[in-house]
Amino acid sequence: MWANETLEKAAADEVWKLHQWTTEHRNYSIPAISRGPEQSPAIMYKEKCETLRATLYQEPPPLPIPIEADLSCRQDNEIPFEEVTYTEV
Repeated sequence: MWANETLEKAAADEVWKLHQWTTEHRNYSIPAISRGPEQSPAIMYKEKCETLRATLYQEPPPLPIPIEADLSCRQDNEIPFEEVTYTEV
């Protein structure tokens, strides 16, 4: 059994760390995430997720000019279309 083998191989100072895995409380050493100069750091898991989501997945800025593409006509600088065979897929 995995648990018995792990306990037998564990050093004396690791035994109590392994005991913590049997309880519902887990202590992970993930540092707090700064949310900015005027806010307290994100400490809880949900706060960290919200902070990362808000920072990494922001709405893109609007385009300076609208892009209107005419896809009904072929352009002079188009790359030629190559048929794909069943074996290539």
